[in-house]
Amino acid sequence: MSSSPESERARKVRDAIVGGPRASRSPFRLVLEDGTLAGPFELMTRFPEVGGPLQELGAAIRFDTSLSARVREIAILSIAGESGSTFERTAHEAVARQVGMMDSEIQQLADDTFVSDRSVEVLTANIARRLTASLVTPSELRSVDDRTAAELIVLAGYYRMIAQLLAHFDRDQAAQIAGVDVTEQG
Repeated sequence: MSSSPESERARKVRDAIVGGPRASRSPFRLVLEDGTLAGPFELMTRFPEVGGPLQELGAAIRFDTSLSARVREIAILSIAGESGSTFERTAHEAVARQVGMMDSEIQQLADDTFVSDRSVEVLTANIARRLTASLVTPSELRSVDDRTAAELIVLAGYYRMIAQLLAHFDRDQAAQIAGVDVTEQG
């Protein structure tokens, strides 16, 4: 019995996710106990015509930009806080710890009280939140170099889109990827 073109596309997207850089570099579960993919990744296989390019974009944002891992996670956690995405918050808190961020810094990002001696980190947190809320001004974006501005705009758009997909399809499986009860964390 041959598989349909739709299921073949979905398999290719799944293979790219579980066989790509996320699988070897992510400290959270990509495949849940029931065999489905966590959060946005299952949706990417459900809609492979957009899911394939979307997962490629996400991998490029995470692994191929010039943003440092720390700056990238500051941006992602700021977007997760602004958008209310517990999946992205839980997943990327684990990544942030993996790249050396302290729990106090992660909590500051969740509380929108982040401080740092490095101005690029504070600018990143503020720009990412404001991009997510559509409040960033051109002059704010000009306060960072063009490459950083372009990468932050794409990163904010991507993770805001992921948060909206998760909310719409009720796929916010933060507890399943981390093994914790996020309802108690507020």
